[in-house]
Amino acid sequence: MLLRVVSVAWGTLIALVLSVQGTLQGTVFSPPPQRFFTLLTKKRNELWNLSSPLVLTDEHAAHHDFVQLSTGTVLHYLTTQPPPLSPSSTNKKKHLIVFLHGYPDSSLLWTKTMGFLLASKPELARNSVLVALDLPGYGGSDNLPEYNASRVMPSVVEFIHMMRLKYLSNGVNGKLILVSHDWGAVIAGRLGVEVPGIADQFILVNGFLMPFFLRNVSLRLKSAASHLMALDIGMAWKNIAPLIGQISKSFYIFLFTLPGVLGRCLIPLPFSAGQHNFMRTVAQLAVTGRGDGKIPKRTGLDPFSAEEKVATHLARSLGPGDDALLSVLETNAREKQGGVESYPRRAIERVRSRDGWANAETESVRYYREGLARGAWTMTPPMAELYGDVRPFDESREHEILKKPLTIIWGRKDAALDWRVMIDGVEEWSRGTVRVKWVEDCAHWVAVQEGTTGIAVIVEEIERALESQ
Repeated sequence: MLLRVVSVAWGTLIALVLSVQGTLQGTVFSPPPQRFFTLLTKKRNELWNLSSPLVLTDEHAAHHDFVQLSTGTVLHYLTTQPPPLSPSSTNKKKHLIVFLHGYPDSSLLWTKTMGFLLASKPELARNSVLVALDLPGYGGSDNLPEYNASRVMPSVVEFIHMMRLKYLSNGVNGKLILVSHDWGAVIAGRLGVEVPGIADQFILVNGFLMPFFLRNVSLRLKSAASHLMALDIGMAWKNIAPLIGQISKSFYIFLFTLPGVLGRCLIPLPFSAGQHNFMRTVAQLAVTGRGDGKIPKRTGLDPFSAEEKVATHLARSLGPGDDALLSVLETNAREKQGGVESYPRRAIERVRSRDGWANAETESVRYYREGLARGAWTMTPPMAELYGDVRPFDESREHEILKKPLTIIWGRKDAALDWRVMIDGVEEWSRGTVRVKWVEDCAHWVAVQEGTTGIAVIVEEIERALESQ
């Protein structure tokens, strides 16, 4: 109870401080320049138009597609495999690579990575299908009634299974690799621990394993308390400082989890509801590694090209949005025999009713609020029969915590997650099942950050996973 009171107080204080700061800087309730909105609208029309595949390379494109789960939920995804030319032709390949995004992104987060992989690894491109999912409540995918583990995890499992059936050849020594970022990595990490049979290898990009994170926090608190008892202030601070740093970096989580009326009133204030100022800052962080509008020299971007990159990233995150785009989408929405070929009604309604991404009721924010990271869940009977039931983490079996190889790719300059809290010591803890690959010149958004080696590292790790025994 005390921790909840402190959390609410901290979130309320942050909302008020950011509101005052934004007012003094002139950003609260002040929209970006009209030029930026014009560019944003153009990009959203281009990226989310169902009739136009997304160009990845001169020879490859990503196609919009949909799948309907057994629950009726419709999920939007991108695939590098075009629809078959005839009923007798096949979509199947040797390998399947599935990408999961995080907050506040969409499947389009991965288009740069997909394009680089296809252009630089021609043999891999010939033998693989690349699929990027819009998680429920994001991009062009349907809403869920709740965003707890019992709703989200089975949805992702069923999606992966359906992609396996659709794209992977039977009787071929191929692999399914699950690549993930941020919230997608939380989901993939849980699958790696709890349902290892769902994929052959797991790659987490600036993501972490929840059991190890909780263990690390507990050990640091116990060690700090022990050193304080021994009056060793220096060692106590060494253990507690990373935790304080993570609390500071996670300020937005305290905002997003403010309860009820308090959340609905306070969350939009510092982020200028309806003006995308918070999301624009996030897009700047993703593209340049900075959220203050300054452009690092290493990116090679001038102010105009940087603005276009930021607008493009924001268009990827917001999904099908404004009235001009919706008219295009609704014109192109059509029924396909035996399947779905339009954005689901609830996704369009979500876009129309959205009052800024900081709104407490926004679907994507609910991932933080409703227990997805740690909540209990069960497999549906058909999936349990294929992949086994959920194996909840048990400290007594730490020696076999992971049955499948897992790689964590970490941008060293991450402003949202402190590596000392999230992954420090994870290789030893996993007894070699987990491997950490550092990207020194990247921040949190390794898959899109300009002027860095991040995308090349992700592709190298995918290739390594496919070639490993």
